[in-house]
Amino acid sequence: MKIFILFFAVSIQTLVFSQNATEPSKTADDKKATGPIYKTGPGTTGKDTITGAGVAVAPSSMYFHTKPGKTETIQLTITNDQRKPEKFKISFQDYTLDNVGSNHPIPFGQIAPYGLSSYIVAAPTLVELQPGEKKKVAVTVSMPQTDVAYRACWTQLMVDRVIERGFLIPEKGDDKQIKMGVIPTYGFAVHIYQNPPNVKINKVEITSFKFTYNDSSKFVSMKAKNTGDGMGFCKSYLEINNLKTGKVEKSLLKQFVVFPGQERSLEFVVPGKIEKGKYSVLLVLDFGNNQELEVAESEVTVQ
Repeated sequence: MKIFILFFAVSIQTLVFSQNATEPSKTADDKKATGPIYKTGPGTTGKDTITGAGVAVAPSSMYFHTKPGKTETIQLTITNDQRKPEKFKISFQDYTLDNVGSNHPIPFGQIAPYGLSSYIVAAPTLVELQPGEKKKVAVTVSMPQTDVAYRACWTQLMVDRVIERGFLIPEKGDDKQIKMGVIPTYGFAVHIYQNPPNVKINKVEITSFKFTYNDSSKFVSMKAKNTGDGMGFCKSYLEINNLKTGKVEKSLLKQFVVFPGQERSLEFVVPGKIEKGKYSVLLVLDFGNNQELEVAESEVTVQ
């Protein structure tokens, strides 16, 4: 019996290496290192650029705006910054988000109501990388000329490491022995969003707004619901204005996505004790509509 452990990570760094690398003459220090030495392209120092940091993918998210009946392609770059070759398999898996933004994959073979996996392909689907090499994968969305193409949909692209799985042979003379092994591996998840430019409704509403405080901080809890059929790429911030002194305190800008028909819960925290007096608490939500913002405001008295 074998046990496999899969680790997921997303990296947004972009690493650049020469695909036609050559091996220079080795110095005494170079001979102490294991593996070959690779050079970068023209105009560089010629020093070893493989740091052994691992494998990176870029970009970490893709944003499509494909019209019904049209096709759009974005390139994904996979870089192997290691001294050993690697293989990766490309696939797609639809998912949903809960009200706090946690990802819940939909089992393979099931069709999600807003799933993009039926309209997206990757080429190639198997990528082999030599040490210091990078390759591109063409990710293409083809939307049909049907009603489904007029609303937002999404999926995630999975970049899974392919490894050889050896056989585990029990010790001789013991036919009752069970041998177990662990194969560590890893993968990447790239979120892909398709938001057509002609969505009929682009609207995210603030459905709940509550202000509280204690001796060390101020808090605002909010809920936002996407009542449209487009993707809600939201930016939101909070202002607390002392109506007597005019002093304004702001929270950091929050960025989040709300899918059509879904609701998100968020909390804003402004450190520092709040003094007695009257305050205006203002929450601003920008959901990507060029003509409209959502605003929630409340006046509170601190005794």
